[in-house]
Formats: sequence, structure tokens, C-alpha cells
Amino acid sequence: MVRRKNNSIKYTFSKEQLIRLFEAINVPKVAMMFFIALTHGMRISEVVKLKWSNIDFAKQEIDVMDSKWKHRARDGKGKDRRVIMHLLAYDILLKWKEITGGGEWLFSSDNNPNKHMQKKTLNEQFAHFRRTANLDHVSFETSMPFNTREGKVRLKRRNFKYTFHCFRAFYITDLENKGVPPSYIAQQVGHSDITTTMGYVRYNDVKAREVLTKAFNMPYNDHRTHENSPRFLNNIHNKGLVEVVHKDTNAELKVRELELQLAILKERQKLVSN
Repeated sequence: MVRRKNNSIKYTFSKEQLIRLFEAINVPKVAMMFFIALTHGMRISEVVKLKWSNIDFAKQEIDVMDSKWKHRARDGKGKDRRVIMHLLAYDILLKWKEITGGGEWLFSSDNNPNKHMQKKTLNEQFAHFRRTANLDHVSFETSMPFNTREGKVRLKRRNFKYTFHCFRAFYITDLENKGVPPSYIAQQVGHSDITTTMGYVRYNDVKAREVLTKAFNMPYNDHRTHENSPRFLNNIHNKGLVEVVHKDTNAELKVRELELQLAILKERQKLVSN
């Protein structure tokens, strides 16, 4: 079966929205997990499974183990990567280790400290604080068939603009805007294909409008009609394209006007001679 391409609009946070979201959080563990996802572009499954043994404070690097692969025990391998620690994360992680007393997991379960927090729990926390920050915007709604005792019904499902994955999109977009080569970004986030990485880039509406407006204000360059004209090429270095085209158009009209006047004079001469 061919998988249908998702062409829906992708969203990420603005800086103002991120401030609102973090200001709404009153649970330190959740704030830390959001912070790690934001500053390292990690998936939610990668954040919840982080161990202190994955943190290399000496080299300021973090090992992300079994990324998107849960069958390491069965296959004897996993999809792992090593990411560079964000400069802001170093002191914060040291402080977090001091507060929690270390242990195996960075973010242990509230019910069992020997296990990590579940992805479902973190998603629920994200949904709660997204609502608290008034970022609970619905992108679109879908309906799916569901069998009940009363028969088949269609249940509506709301798809929200902002999900936990938006932290990853913000991270990739921020690095791309700062000029980091896509190959380096792909290595940081664990993509084997740069095209996948660039698909995460979310273009800011204000920036896009600024760039496009600047492009729209540039003179129109019609190479089809003027690229072989030496006079045009000489003039274009000194004058704007619009002025040159306007000048050329006026010259052409004057030539045609002269040709018409000559034709009229010839007709008059014929009449006089007859």
C-alpha cells in the first residue's frame, strides 16, 4: 500500500508562544523535559528514556539510544546518535541531577522511581499546559468510524496546531535560520535524509513577507526579449530595468510613429502626382 503524503500545514511555536507555555508550567520535571526537547530537538520518546549514563558532562554530549527503534534486544542493534549539548543545558542538567539525587533515569515515573516517565503521561502534561497557556488551537477535525453496541458511529478527532513535536520543529528551524548546514542539523536530530530534516523547517510569516516583498519590489527581468540586445545589456548596468524597458518601449513607439508619417507622405505624393 502506498502511503499518502501528508500535505497539511505544519506549525511550530513563536518565541512569544514559548514564553507563554513555559510561564504556565508549575511542575519542574515537566519544564525540564520541555526544555531538553526544545534545546536538543529530541522526540518525546527520546526525552522520556534519557538516562544519566547517556549524559557526558566532560565532552558536553548526550547519547540518544534506540531512537525510533524498540527491538534492540531482538535485533542486537538500535538507531543511536550522539548530539552536542546545548550551552544552556550544562548547568541546568547539573542542577537537576543535584535536585533529583541522580539514579538511573533523568525523568523517573512518579509512581515508580525505577522506571522512566511514560510517553502518554508526558503528552497529557503537554496538553494540559498547552491549554493553560491558551495555545489549544485546533488545526482541523477528522471523523473516524467506531463500532459500539448501538452500531457504527463516527467520532470526531481534533488535530491541534501545537504538539510536543513542535519543539523539534522549532529547534530545526532555529538552526536553519542561523545558517547551520542541513547535514549537521540532520546529524543532530537523527535523520538519514536531509530532505526529511528540511521538511521540519517552518518559515516565519513575518520573515517570509519581508523577503517576498523585497523580491516583488525588484525590477522585472525578462530575458526572453532583451538578453540578446547589446544596447540593453550596456544600459542595464547603469539604470534600473524598468527605466530601460520603458525607454525602449518609447523608442519603438517613436519609430513606428515616424514610419506611419512617411507612409502618409508617400500617399499624399501619389495623390498630388495623379
